[in-house]
Amino acid sequence: MDGTLTPFSFVSTGGTINIPVAANVAAGVYSGTLNMTNANGCLGPQAVSLTLTLTPTIGGVAQTTPFCYNPINNSNATITLSGLLNSTAQTATYTIGSGSAQTISFTSSATGTATLSIPVTFANNGQALTITSINCANFSSNNSVVLNILNSPAAPTVVSGTQTVNVGAQATFTASRTAGTNNPLTWWTAASAGTEIDPDGASTVDSVFNSYQASILSTPTVSNVAFCIPNYTTAASSTYKYYVQQYDGTCPSTRTEVVVLTNPLVTSNSVNNLICQSGATITLSANVIQESTGSSIHFGLLPQLQMRHLRTQELLNC
Repeated sequence: MDGTLTPFSFVSTGGTINIPVAANVAAGVYSGTLNMTNANGCLGPQAVSLTLTLTPTIGGVAQTTPFCYNPINNSNATITLSGLLNSTAQTATYTIGSGSAQTISFTSSATGTATLSIPVTFANNGQALTITSINCANFSSNNSVVLNILNSPAAPTVVSGTQTVNVGAQATFTASRTAGTNNPLTWWTAASAGTEIDPDGASTVDSVFNSYQASILSTPTVSNVAFCIPNYTTAASSTYKYYVQQYDGTCPSTRTEVVVLTNPLVTSNSVNNLICQSGATITLSANVIQESTGSSIHFGLLPQLQMRHLRTQELLNC
């Protein structure tokens, strides 16, 4: 590439210089000097640098599996490009159907492939995604794929999704399918991803979730004892949340949250009362909150007091 013998003319406010590049010039960075001479013969050199890249190529566009559209946490389809320049940073321009042009940047692999995450909606099902250009190269063949987008089922419904129980008690949730009659229902530790829970120890496909039987997964340890923290209110609740999801055989639904809260422990207002051995009586009282349906209160003597009571009885009988 040699422009030393090629003159260019432009006005003082600037202009455009077109430098011809032969087809066999290798890609790379080329440096040189641009000598500018004004009407008075004054010379003004200017260093220039030109970067030449290989012309981008494309061999195909594919969607390997149908995409399950979920508007809450999954709205990007996976598209694979092949026949690209190897290990090259590139920017592609694409359209979906009659929509406006969008761009996405990526770096191809050492084998000339790339996986793109393309935002879509369910309305794009059956429309063509077309890669119109990559960097400076335009394409008209091997550059399109028809999108296959499936609508995920709605999240299951749960009656009484928040329940309050006593410490160590159980909460039972029943989920209902919103579509289909045989869609499996599964329970999870997180709104997305997370760990699947087996609520009855027999099958992970259950419509009923029993909090006492399920394993409580907490950080950093794992506990099989259900709900041992008293007074676990809505504001504090972060561990005792679970999620149910249904699956239609192809696509999973979004997940419905259920929450288990716990009541405060019972309290007593009678502590360390002095009891005379003469047979005096004392009244003990305990407070149980109203929500604790089925709770019972038991009073008993400590082992030390029981032994003293027996010894006193022996002396009285002598």
